[in-house]
Amino acid sequence: LNKNFKNFKISFYFNMINSDILLSVLIDDDYEKLSDLIANVTDLTFHKTSNKYKYPIFLESSEGAPLLFIAAYFGSRQCYEYLLNEQSDIPNFKYSLLTYACAGGNMSIVRDVASRFPIEFNKLGISFKGNPGFQAVRHGNLDVIKWLLLKDYKFESEEIFEACLLGYYEIFNFLFENVDYYKAKLKIYDDMIISSCL
Repeated sequence: LNKNFKNFKISFYFNMINSDILLSVLIDDDYEKLSDLIANVTDLTFHKTSNKYKYPIFLESSEGAPLLFIAAYFGSRQCYEYLLNEQSDIPNFKYSLLTYACAGGNMSIVRDVASRFPIEFNKLGISFKGNPGFQAVRHGNLDVIKWLLLKDYKFESEEIFEACLLGYYEIFNFLFENVDYYKAKLKIYDDMIISSCL
């Protein structure tokens, strides 16, 4: 029994893609290397297999995310297109593909995701931290934030507050000036006064 379990663990490990190599391929947006990398792998999801590098916080919580989502996060358009063609359906995950695209900030991918997969923009994650607006703010993507606002995305006070906490004052000022619900503005001011953010 122990031998069988050990063999299963070895088989499972070798069925995963080395995360360091994967991120290098995505950063270079090299879809040919990506094709070679996944050729003999059945598990097309992200697994952190190394501690060699410090991974972004969002990737740390992305264990099991489809590789398509990770490509969108890195703004790797060619790899994103390649993986789209390889998959007939968009897999379900705790965060949406749009959330990854908005975190990544590549507007061509953001627009493509929204046009290919029309969805309700709000409440896409398991918490407000999984919403596309929150991740766009957290990653400092002002162009994405402007686009979301034009698409009638309703930014929560926590998302606007996050911009202030992270020192993204241009984003904070833009959102604060464009939030059209007065009660939310009052709540943001109360929160910031309490935390001495202003």
